[in-house]
Amino acid sequence: MVGGLILVTTGLTGGLAAAQLVRVHAVLAQAAHAAAQSEQQQGCWTESTTQVVYQTLKEAGVNPGSVALTADTAQSTLYGGRVTAGLTTKVGVSVLGAQWLQIPVSAAANAPSFYTPTTAGGTNPACITPATCPTVTTDHQQCTPAHQSCQAATTEVCTPVSQQVCGPVTTTNCGDTTQEEYTCAPQQFCQTNYWDCSDPGTASCPPADWVTTCTTQEECHDQPVTVYQCHDVTTNTCRTMTTESCHPITQEQCRTIPEQCTTVPETVSACG
Repeated sequence: MVGGLILVTTGLTGGLAAAQLVRVHAVLAQAAHAAAQSEQQQGCWTESTTQVVYQTLKEAGVNPGSVALTADTAQSTLYGGRVTAGLTTKVGVSVLGAQWLQIPVSAAANAPSFYTPTTAGGTNPACITPATCPTVTTDHQQCTPAHQSCQAATTEVCTPVSQQVCGPVTTTNCGDTTQEEYTCAPQQFCQTNYWDCSDPGTASCPPADWVTTCTTQEECHDQPVTVYQCHDVTTNTCRTMTTESCHPITQEQCRTIPEQCTTVPETVSACG
């Protein structure tokens, strides 16, 4: 009885697997045919070819990321040339809930190229690397978290230092001073006498009269004189001198850098 149940279950599973294989093959054939038609117009595989394959598979429930290319037209093919598209995937067969095996399913399509370049021997610049999944560009935000940036900084610190300095200090004093000076000057001395000659009336003896007699002679003596003089005076004095004492100090200085974000375009596969 158990054996019969297994046979029945196996038969049902085989029937379902066959139907699944037929359905997937039909989807692959449809997608390959659509790809060949797109290549036929452009002479090669373009972005629109990828889009049509992707949409056909996705709408039919087949994961485009599980489908690989077996044939494609990567190079530009001129009018009359052959373009081709081939797709393959694997369909898993399960028995009693356990996957038993995977069966490959493939389909392909061919068509003549209708592409005519604008210049002789030219190629279509729209040709791309064939793929079943298109790429999409999204804005991806990259952020650097807030952090501290530190560096050593050396500064010079100075403090005032006072000290007593003692020693001889010479100054010059000037002013008027009085001093004795020995000087000489001519002095006139006069004397008046009554003159009476012994032989009056003669030439050698004038008439009697008062006669003044003067003499000049040098007279010297000390006398006070005011003189302006300067002289050095040396004294022992002390004074306070203030100087600066300096020395370097190295400290770590830190600053906080806020979070910084930039938007970077990122190209990813639409199949994930």
